[in-house]
Amino acid sequence: ARLHLTMPPSVRPCHLAVRAALSVAAMGAVLIVVGKEADALALISLFYFANLVLSAVFACIRLGENPVLAIGLILFVLCDIFVGFSMLGGYLPLPDTPLIGFLVSPPINMAWVFYLPSQVLLSLSLIPNKKAA
Repeated sequence: ARLHLTMPPSVRPCHLAVRAALSVAAMGAVLIVVGKEADALALISLFYFANLVLSAVFACIRLGENPVLAIGLILFVLCDIFVGFSMLGGYLPLPDTPLIGFLVSPPINMAWVFYLPSQVLLSLSLIPNKKAA
């Protein structure tokens, strides 16, 4: 809502259309890839993640207005990638590769490595940006 309300009114309908289209596509992808194993958690998770990624993309497009918001959202996406990979094995068979092994079971809790700074930056992004005149 915050990103939507700070956009120029002429861009808002496009913003909502892109969000709706990606949300439907993400949930459709869950049904196609996971098939009968798809449950409400999988559908809601992909809906949420698609919108989080879009928020990060839109914040990066408007990077000059609030770079702290963009960085906070990127860190939040990274946090959720690690959370998602830790749960993915319950839905799909994962290949036994070093990269997948690291994403599924890193040596430290990577979700927290990214979560705490993301939340601090997202909070700080609410502070008004007062530029010198």
